[in-house]
Amino acid sequence: MVEEESELRISALASSFPDLVELFPLCTFIEALLEHAEKAAGTGPVACHVPFSRQIAVRRQGRTRVETIDEDLNSQLFETLQSDVVEARHLRGAESCDVFADFGTVRSAPCTILSRPVGFLLTPGSNTPGPRLQFLARLAGYYLHRHEIEVSIERLGAKVMIMGCSPAMFRLQEAIERFSPLREPVLILGESGSGKEIFAQAVHVLSPRRNGPFVSVNCGATPSDNLLQDEFFGHERGAFTGAMFAKEGCCRQAHGGSLFLDEIGEMSHEMQTLLLRTLTTGEVRRIGSQSPTTVDIRIISATHKDLHEATGKRTFRRDLYYRISPFQIHVPPLRDRRADIRHLARYFLFHFAEVNRLPSKYLTPAAVHALEQRYSWPGNVRELENLLMRAFVTAPGTEIDVEHLEPDSGEWHPSDVPHDLLGEIRDRGQSFWEVIHGPFMRRELRRDEVAQVIHESLGRCGGRLKALAAYLNLPPEDYARFVSFLHRHGLRFRDLD
Repeated sequence: MVEEESELRISALASSFPDLVELFPLCTFIEALLEHAEKAAGTGPVACHVPFSRQIAVRRQGRTRVETIDEDLNSQLFETLQSDVVEARHLRGAESCDVFADFGTVRSAPCTILSRPVGFLLTPGSNTPGPRLQFLARLAGYYLHRHEIEVSIERLGAKVMIMGCSPAMFRLQEAIERFSPLREPVLILGESGSGKEIFAQAVHVLSPRRNGPFVSVNCGATPSDNLLQDEFFGHERGAFTGAMFAKEGCCRQAHGGSLFLDEIGEMSHEMQTLLLRTLTTGEVRRIGSQSPTTVDIRIISATHKDLHEATGKRTFRRDLYYRISPFQIHVPPLRDRRADIRHLARYFLFHFAEVNRLPSKYLTPAAVHALEQRYSWPGNVRELENLLMRAFVTAPGTEIDVEHLEPDSGEWHPSDVPHDLLGEIRDRGQSFWEVIHGPFMRRELRRDEVAQVIHESLGRCGGRLKALAAYLNLPPEDYARFVSFLHRHGLRFRDLD
């Protein structure tokens, strides 16, 4: 129950700071974060230390300065800021922090993911930060965690963006943070197109093996067991016709790092047996070799199949299943995180325009509504990206409307707005603030649509407003704000509590 309330609080907070969700690159995010921190603190200056990028940013009198610091000072600040109250003289190594010299002490609010700080918000004085600043620091922990993953994956040669403010994304990040430091295998489950490889890379770059190789193998893309065996274990020179040179297999290439086995559910029984032997003994043997080689690898697997069900049908070895799945990460399908669609869509349009050096284009409110409510997204995030690239090219002006969006199924589902909104709240754990309040204030929902949601929900709650607030996933402390919203917009219903 405590975990559910905490998740709702974070979700409601994310909707209170919507501009933080879709900001990139990191420097832009930090500048917006400090603007909110300054308002929440009620005074300046305010600062943010981001250890993974060795940056400290200070905002004073409406201007933000970002400084990159050396590794020694970065480590020193990280240790110093673990304390709630820090003497300002301990920050003097960073020139931008000289603004705190007159205050004597600085208050540190850690931005954490689970219990690990990924950043710190700094305010002058020793007074305890107010609840809004503390919640902002907590929310910033999730977003700084994403930036840490993105920057680390970029070092692997890939550019990714992790976006969204849905509870499902916060749960996913927490699972990645929880399992990454371990040595044991991880199994990532999710539908095709949901981004499983990105999160496999995230597990690797946050692990102690981050400086080792990340080697990826698609188990469903190799047409025969012989080729897949050669891909896994390599071969000696002359091992078979055409083997002019020795080849190192991916198991040895991944030594000291992580081996990602994509679509492991497509692997044949013979290959499953060979992989199980490697996991059991920690040894691999090249084709044509008589002597095994010891390897140190962590297995990260992914599949869109239900492997537990496959073990019952004997299409997947039960002993291998238990070897690769002591820890599981579930990547939610796009239809279960519809609140994230608008943020993903904006990023995809921005990225497509940037890469192709084209003028920006934007989605109309009707197009956003269609993307969020009138399609089930069987192809998930990958399908959304493809649809938006087509729409970008076909839309003649700067606006992309519903008529320019062509889903792969060829049709949009009929829209039942109140039913869809209640589904977002009741079935997917989102709150009134993000599902109804935010879109209503942006004029993406009409007053009669909101009234219909309130009326239908109130009927299910016996006409009691306090029960209605809980039904719409609002914490008790938001009750007064909720009632004020209803009265301010003429949605007056008698409180029968």
